[in-house]
Amino acid sequence: MTVSFEYFSGIGQELIGKINRVGCLVKRSNLKSGEYHEEIIRHFLRGFMSKRYTLKTGYVYLDAETTSRQIDILLIDEHVPFTYMFQEGDFVVVRPEPVIAAIEIKTRLDRGEFRKAFENIVIAKKIKQTALGYYGHIFGAVFGFFSNKTLDNSALDAWFKDSLVSRHSSDPGILWPDEIFFFDNELTLSLRETTNPDKRGNYFYSAIHLSTSASDYKALQLGLLVGILFAVCDSEDQNQKGRFPTFNLDKFMKSEDVRVGPERFSPGQGQWLEAEGDPSAI
Repeated sequence: MTVSFEYFSGIGQELIGKINRVGCLVKRSNLKSGEYHEEIIRHFLRGFMSKRYTLKTGYVYLDAETTSRQIDILLIDEHVPFTYMFQEGDFVVVRPEPVIAAIEIKTRLDRGEFRKAFENIVIAKKIKQTALGYYGHIFGAVFGFFSNKTLDNSALDAWFKDSLVSRHSSDPGILWPDEIFFFDNELTLSLRETTNPDKRGNYFYSAIHLSTSASDYKALQLGLLVGILFAVCDSEDQNQKGRFPTFNLDKFMKSEDVRVGPERFSPGQGQWLEAEGDPSAI
C-alpha cells in the first residue's frame, strides 16, 4: 500500500502543536528528558496498533545477570505466553521473546544522549539474540525531538567516532539501532547493508532525503517509523525470521518522494569519505 504525505503531515503538525503548547507553559530546559515526549510518541503509535500489541516502558530481562537498561518504548506481542516477570501500569520487566521493537526517545539528542541511546538499543538487541539466537531480532530506533542547531556531516562524524560509540564497531551491525530520527533537524539515518563489504564492515548508516516533489520531511519520518512497525507486526512468520521483515519504502510511499543519500556513517569509522568496493546496498 502507499500512504500520502498529506496524511502524515497532518499528524506531524499535531505532534508539533502539542510540543509547542507545552513549551508555552514550561521551558524546554525544565521538561524532564524524554518523559512527555515518550508519551506523545506512544500515543501516536497506539493509533496504529491492534490489541495484540502493546506499548510499554521498562526492562528486557533474561536472567539476573542479563537485563537491559530501561527502554523508553517497548513494543510487545501479547500473544506470546509467559511474557512478564513484573508489570504495573505501563511499566514492565519483560522476557525477551515477546519484544519486537525498542525505541529510545530523547527530548534533546545531543552527543551524550546519542551515546547512551545507541548503547541501550545494542544491549536490548543482544539480550534477545542471546535468548533466541539467529531468530532473536528486535527492531531498534532512536527518536530525538531536538538536537544541535547545526547537525552536519562533520558533527555526525564526531558522534560516530565517540569512544563509547566506537566500541560497538566490533559488534555485528545488525545489533545497532535500525533507524535514528532527528525530528527537529529533519534528518533520518537508516541502517543499511552492503552486498560487498570492505575493511570498514558491511553495515553503515545512510541519510534518507526528500526529493524536490515533496516538502514535509517530518511526515516522512513519521511514515517511515509507522511503516517499519507495520511490517514488523504484520508479518505472520515473525518468529521464523532472523531479522524484522524487510520494509520496502517504495511500496509504502511514492518512490519519487524519497531517496537514499550518498552519505555513509558507522561506529568507529565516522563518515565514510571514499567508496571502497561495490557501493551497492540492500
